[in-house]
Amino acid sequence: MNKILIIDDDHGYRDVVSIAARKKNWEAYTSPTWRNVQHQIAEKKFSLIIADYRLRNETIIELLDYMKRKKIFIPIIVVSADDDEQYKEKALDAGATAFYDKLLKIIYVFLTIFLYLLKCPQ
Repeated sequence: MNKILIIDDDHGYRDVVSIAARKKNWEAYTSPTWRNVQHQIAEKKFSLIIADYRLRNETIIELLDYMKRKKIFIPIIVVSADDDEQYKEKALDAGATAFYDKLLKIIYVFLTIFLYLLKCPQ
């Protein structure tokens, strides 16, 4: 079964995405910060990560940098409710697989999830 990690400090958003993922028979894990699940990320336990760009005391750029240093290759979809084009540029430059507006383009997030899971071995 494919495993998806949803990292977002918005509890409601984490719940909505994880419920949708579970309805598609994906195993969903959630966390308000990437540091809480750093060990699991290091063990490459996830097929895909969906993460908010800005978290309480960190940005997802820190996770992307950590993954580069550790040579961890897990696709990451970065989302943001902020309408700042620099976030998209920074996330993609740092190694994010895709970047979407959290509020308006959730359908693209799910389409991307679906496409990556099709490529992942069961």
